[in-house]
Amino acid sequence: MVADMLRRFVVSLVLTLPIILFSPIGEALGFRAAPPFGLDMAWFGLILATPVVWWGGWPFISAA
Repeated sequence: MVADMLRRFVVSLVLTLPIILFSPIGEALGFRAAPPFGLDMAWFGLILATPVVWWGGWPFISAA
């Protein structure tokens, strides 16, 4: 179980970092770039955040 939770954490962290970099927080930190593939930030965030919430958080969602 610990290995599974660690894997979920690492994958969620890797998917969360681009969200932070391309958000206004990243812009405040000096990272000024548009999301890749010409996507709008809303779609880019949705594509990356959905697996973080559903797959990364599934043990907590199912326990609730």
